[in-house]
Amino acid sequence: MKFSKVMLAGALTLLSVVPPTVSSAAPAPKSDYTLMVYMVGSDLESGGNYASTDLKEMMKVGSTKNVNVVVETGGSNDWANGKISNKENQRWLVKKNDIQNVGNIGDKNMGKSESLTDFIDWSMEKYPAKKYGIVLWNHGGGSVAGYGADEKHDYDALTLSELQKAFDKSQAKTNKFDMIGFDACLMGNVEVAKLLQPYGKYLVASEELEPVHGWDYTPFLKTLTTSSKKTGDVVGKVIADAYVKQSEDFGTEDDITLSVVDMDKTLDITKKVESLAKKLQSDMEDDEALQAIAKARFRSEDYGGSGGAGDTDMVDIVDLADQLSSLYPKETKALISSVEKSVIYNINSLGNPRANGLSIYFPSEDRPSFKSNVVKYDKNNFSETYEKFLKGYVDQLLSESKGIKSEKLPLKKSVLTQATTGFEVKVSPEDASSLVNVKGIVGQYEAGSTSKIRVLGADNSHVKLDEKTGIIKGQWNQGWPMLSGQMVPMFMTNQTDQQANYVIPVKINGEKMELVVLQNKQANTYDILGAWRGVDPKTGVPDRNLHQVKEGDKIAPLYPTIDKKTNERGMVDGEEFTAGKTVSLQWQGLPKNPNFLYGFDLTSFAQNHSISDFTAIK
Repeated sequence: MKFSKVMLAGALTLLSVVPPTVSSAAPAPKSDYTLMVYMVGSDLESGGNYASTDLKEMMKVGSTKNVNVVVETGGSNDWANGKISNKENQRWLVKKNDIQNVGNIGDKNMGKSESLTDFIDWSMEKYPAKKYGIVLWNHGGGSVAGYGADEKHDYDALTLSELQKAFDKSQAKTNKFDMIGFDACLMGNVEVAKLLQPYGKYLVASEELEPVHGWDYTPFLKTLTTSSKKTGDVVGKVIADAYVKQSEDFGTEDDITLSVVDMDKTLDITKKVESLAKKLQSDMEDDEALQAIAKARFRSEDYGGSGGAGDTDMVDIVDLADQLSSLYPKETKALISSVEKSVIYNINSLGNPRANGLSIYFPSEDRPSFKSNVVKYDKNNFSETYEKFLKGYVDQLLSESKGIKSEKLPLKKSVLTQATTGFEVKVSPEDASSLVNVKGIVGQYEAGSTSKIRVLGADNSHVKLDEKTGIIKGQWNQGWPMLSGQMVPMFMTNQTDQQANYVIPVKINGEKMELVVLQNKQANTYDILGAWRGVDPKTGVPDRNLHQVKEGDKIAPLYPTIDKKTNERGMVDGEEFTAGKTVSLQWQGLPKNPNFLYGFDLTSFAQNHSISDFTAIK
């Protein structure tokens, strides 16, 4: 039969007020373990099906009589799994080779604390257990940006204070999780561990960005279902080991971290952080001490950025303490000892060799956002003492508004060998002591300009600074890393004696990205790990996708430009090329080019930049 317009309107009205459907079935019998997965699909799912892929890994095992695996899906504009709706949040019981719908709850913003609270409470009520675990799946942005990015709700994320509120308002307040895990970037930090300590025993999370494949859920669930009485520390080790194995399978093992942390012991870490912060605070008015602190921070291993604006400024807390140890031996020794007692299992890698299991927010690179990020950080309520130090520290850095004091930083040039040209610039010893980074720049004048220089390459591996004399020396040995025949500017993000991490700005198929590169210093070889989009300027959340460059991709290097007269900086496209079966970065010798220029880019402890004169390479 056909509906009249009136009948149709009435039917639509009724449909519009039908409440979300949540299973009214009686709670399941009490099991040994209930694992909750709060799966904010976001662009990881709509752009790559990665949430659906992880669900498949879970379905290889599924729930059992003793273990229930429940998932809430939402936050994505599209789902590869045909059962899952992009219109509303849904709840699922993971079965062997299937997922069973146990509730449709309407369109909920997964970046709201009440959404997470409701999922925790529902899971504990419907699937009571002797022990609980929870995995928070999606993006992570560290201590400032927080966790999650709901694609359907303007990429709203849960700040750390909102995360704490979500747990505090839930039954987790009186029923601790045996394990709290973040299958997300940058959430293995002291702030998360301390703020969620009342609600969990063990934290499993990564200091660094995670590759897009994330965790491997099959070994994880096999362990739970075969021995559900295992504690969170043991389960965490299984997660970490499986993560390494899957990373090896995907070729991403060179740039991963993951740790298992005893959350109860992070309260002592916080006390030790506060003791160090008080000493740091007392030295804020001493220019020499301020510079030493900033330089120690700059040398430390950090995560989730490419240097400069947009950097997350997350740093390994043990490496930071180690860099500060000559200044504050008592406080740093106590802090390192406390962290070592808390971190019970730790995975680092070739690209992150100084990852010790926990990071902390400590401003260093993102000068434009120092002030605003500290304001956001303050709302976490991690530690009044530490927050007070950060405010004073940032104020001192921002008060340093000038670069290196010098006239024109003229260069001296000398022929060291037939193949090597040396360059030298002198600054005052006072200015030299304030520098944290000096790069040698190879460039060319832009067509028709005598002041605007295109930076063809920038690197600090061939530059030496003598702080006592103020003399900076660089060498041009007629070679440079070449990407398919083009010189590329490389920006170092971390380094040790054996290796260095770089990013190279490029466009891939018209989209701005950065190639992530790992250099073996001894062999002078370069491995392109993939490409990422950097840190989202709106949300502050780093891209978790480390995209593999594919045959047929259109790649164009992006070159920074510097105007010598105005110090204005920009970016221009290089020559586009099509990727073959492999895209390699290789050190190659270059013919002497009368159009090449050489100069220095000097960065102070307060992240102010100065440019030397440029001279022709002949």
